[in-house]
Amino acid sequence: MNEQQFLDLLDNHLVKLQQQERDDIRRDFEEYFENGRAEGKTTEEIIKSFGNIEELAEELLASYDEEDFMEHVAVMKNDKPIPYRNVDIEANGVNVVIVPTDADEALIETKDKDQLTEASMLIKDDTLFISIKRQEQVRRFWFITIVGTINTIDTVVYLPKKQYEKLVIHNDNGRIKVSETIAQQFYLKSDNGRILTDHIQGKVLDAHSANGRVVLTETNIEHVKASSNNGRIIAEDVMGQELQLESDNGRVEIKNVVGKIHAQSRNGRIVAQLKSVQSPLNFVSDNGQIILSTEGKLQNIEIDSWTAWGSVSIYNEKTSHYSHGTKEHTIQLKTSNGKIMVEDLLAQ
Repeated sequence: MNEQQFLDLLDNHLVKLQQQERDDIRRDFEEYFENGRAEGKTTEEIIKSFGNIEELAEELLASYDEEDFMEHVAVMKNDKPIPYRNVDIEANGVNVVIVPTDADEALIETKDKDQLTEASMLIKDDTLFISIKRQEQVRRFWFITIVGTINTIDTVVYLPKKQYEKLVIHNDNGRIKVSETIAQQFYLKSDNGRILTDHIQGKVLDAHSANGRVVLTETNIEHVKASSNNGRIIAEDVMGQELQLESDNGRVEIKNVVGKIHAQSRNGRIVAQLKSVQSPLNFVSDNGQIILSTEGKLQNIEIDSWTAWGSVSIYNEKTSHYSHGTKEHTIQLKTSNGKIMVEDLLAQ
């Protein structure tokens, strides 16, 4: 089997995914082949290192959730007046979506087909506690009995527009999405699912997915920590003082981000596209290339880069060090396996 045959076969096993996701996976594996050949490995050795292709496909599919598989569902609503400063949500088997409302009451809108979703509200002191979970069902396949939820459904929590002290969401199985919300502190955790934020404001954001990507867009948070054990980290149009973006297994993508950035991937590339750099940058990858693109050559900066295996290019020059002006802004780029490139988008 050659590389093209392997990629086509893997794509066939991932046919349930949207085309964009499959294209991203294909590009990742093309890079794995490229890096492997650079290390002197044959195509057969690289393919063998991936293991059984069916098991590989199952692992990849497990990192995606129901938003990639369109489903029409029925709607169940539950509402209650809720005076509070903090929100604490525990969920399991549902996708939790937070959106603002002009109403004075919070509203829980649960969408499912089987009416097996339980949702409740409890106010204690100044905190609203919300519990949302799916009832377990027994499924029988031949001689095997499986107890668990069938699929993940969407639950929308409408919160009155105001500034909250703290918003905490823990989802055992399902994604988390928070939109147009203001809070001093956001703590978002999913054991199996994506975390997405857009148009949120506050002082602290701590978002962690054990299995799924973390996507931050149009976010204005002073201190950001976004991490995933198995999934990419994406930050676009984010403004903050300090950002820590880490993935154990997945790429880190940065676009139009302002602030001091520490980005790390233990297995994946780091790609950043910035208009300018006014704060220190520190990008580290154990296995993957690092690409930093800027709108014009950076001024008053010092760039230090290092790779154990791969080429280094800074503004079309083969050098690992670059400096300009006062050097008040430092950029550290380091990878153990992969090329490093700093490029001027306006020069292309």
